[in-house]
Amino acid sequence: MGYLLNRLDFPLAPIVLGVLLGPMAESNFRLSMLISQNDWTLFFTRPISQGIIALLVIVLGSQVFKFYRREKGPNTLG
Repeated sequence: MGYLLNRLDFPLAPIVLGVLLGPMAESNFRLSMLISQNDWTLFFTRPISQGIIALLVIVLGSQVFKFYRREKGPNTLG
């Protein structure tokens, strides 16, 4: 697997972070679901999570805008 990831030019840092932080994130997710009694709205109604979701929408929207702007070309109108 390491050879394949190296051959496809995958960066090593995100893979290491995922392997190290994945179990911690999963256990904290389970704990928060137990505390909230399996209420998924907890992740969408808190102010901090709403801010993170808004930031995510802004970043993704800007990337989509840049993609369509690049595809359209700089010299075309409308």
